[in-house]
Amino acid sequence: MSIPLERLVPSHAQPRSHFSDEKIVELAASLIAHGVLQPILVKKRDGKHYEIVAGERRWRAAKIARIQKIPCIIMDLKDEQSMAIALVENIQREDLNPIEEAQAYQRLKDALKLSQDEVAERVGKDRASIANALRLLRLPQAIQDMVVHQELSMGHARALLSLDSADMMMMVAKKALREGLSVRRLESIIRAIKSGFYGGDEKKHHAYLISDPIEKEIQQKIEYELASKVELKKENAGYIVTIRFHSPERLNLMLERLGIEI
Repeated sequence: MSIPLERLVPSHAQPRSHFSDEKIVELAASLIAHGVLQPILVKKRDGKHYEIVAGERRWRAAKIARIQKIPCIIMDLKDEQSMAIALVENIQREDLNPIEEAQAYQRLKDALKLSQDEVAERVGKDRASIANALRLLRLPQAIQDMVVHQELSMGHARALLSLDSADMMMMVAKKALREGLSVRRLESIIRAIKSGFYGGDEKKHHAYLISDPIEKEIQQKIEYELASKVELKKENAGYIVTIRFHSPERLNLMLERLGIEI
């Protein structure tokens, strides 16, 4: 059955939140050349309109191509069924970015009150894949946006998740973005941070902390950049910075950060 485009509406259960304009235009060109070869899946919304369950990209492209009607398959589905079908269809086509996929799993989990095992069964994935995807939603929204826009990869995101605080995740993510760090380099920096070479617990690093908030922030930023403990002491003429390291490896890392070759 062919349905006029104006009678079709997107679904609130659509797992995709980001559509590439370039890809839609490319698809529109294909539709102009070859027509709509695959029907989209819809369900009735009211007496006049149909809700798109799977195939929103084709619908968007058809509008650009000025196609008046599009072939559809009408199914009688509940909202949770629509959500599951839309998610599976996108996953099978590898059409979702990692954050969209994680959000879709979470919506499916919440809507149907499913366990991670049950979500995995519904979408044909193993439980570990579902768990790893859902962990991405622990990232600050700004970092999730970086992943959506492909500024950071899935590997970068997973590495950042090992940090303890959202503030630290953001600081390290910005550095990775600013310096174009590889995943391996980012993991190396995070290992240094987790080893205690950046700020950390005040009791543990009490000897290296100072009271003035601005000076404390300066000290922590120096520690972060050098991956080494730093003591900042104020004197009449300025500051004395003491950099501490306990192995040749840490010294080499610090020198590398300073751009010093020996």
